[in-house]
Amino acid sequence: MERQIHNDVFRLALASLIWSIQSCEPCDREGCDALAKAAPERGTGVAGIVAESSDVVTSGCQECSFGEATLQIWRVDAPVAVESEAVALLDMRQPDLESHVSGRYSHALEAGSYLLCVRPNCVDLTVFAGETVTINIKRRDGPTGFFVVDADVASVNEDFGLDVGY
Repeated sequence: MERQIHNDVFRLALASLIWSIQSCEPCDREGCDALAKAAPERGTGVAGIVAESSDVVTSGCQECSFGEATLQIWRVDAPVAVESEAVALLDMRQPDLESHVSGRYSHALEAGSYLLCVRPNCVDLTVFAGETVTINIKRRDGPTGFFVVDADVASVNEDFGLDVGY
């Protein structure tokens, strides 16, 4: 009798597990899945995607769909590598390009050095003639992450760049 009870409990647990797996809602990870992918070549400029990572984990899933952001781009004479220089530039003048983007984005730029910001963070950007630089952006509650994708490099790492505030 005790063995029968254990078998029944096991069958009930197994049935519950199978039902819960089948009834799970799909987890939208499409945005984060695209962070390591290069944007299609579009000429001289910058392109990429914006992913929005949720801070909520449900049923083992942290959703990360395509999202929205406001890109601000400043043309600079030389790369900006120090946070205080970036903050001074942002205080001194308006961006050369400001654009609200959703999902995938692409902007033509002349060859040169730029500072690309999605507040509260900025990242250096160098554009060469005929090249599309891929910068994928990960929004979250906190710092903005940038994924600079080089088609020749197999791995891509998140860079938080310079923290310039809001």
